[in-house]
Amino acid sequence: MKAGLLASHGLGRGTVYHLPGQSFPSAEQAFSQSMVISQADDTPSDPNLGHNQRHPLGWLTIEGLSKPLIDNLNLVSNDIETALMEQTKKARTQKHLNKKEMIQIVLMLCSDYYLTQQVLVQLLNRKPLALKIR
Repeated sequence: MKAGLLASHGLGRGTVYHLPGQSFPSAEQAFSQSMVISQADDTPSDPNLGHNQRHPLGWLTIEGLSKPLIDNLNLVSNDIETALMEQTKKARTQKHLNKKEMIQIVLMLCSDYYLTQQVLVQLLNRKPLALKIR
């Protein structure tokens, strides 16, 4: 957007944000019943994982996305949740954090996973509107 950190497509509630240079899945890929969910590259392959199943560690890996998607902190393993909480400790404990520090924390989080807005809200202890880049 303004700072070049995110690219956007669509308007209003239909706006989709992603990192510049990366494509994002179509609605059919992201929400269809035939959505392919598999494991992340760093975990041994499990032939028992199939369509519409969640990885045992709690994330979703969707065909067309380069990283796992965390859509619910309550479903990820304790180790992953603890690591994410440690990375965001400063944001959760300091009510006023300068914009540059907050952007660095968000970019660090998004380097390993795609995170839904609700997960970011929980991790950063912020309201959804506070996470918009101005």
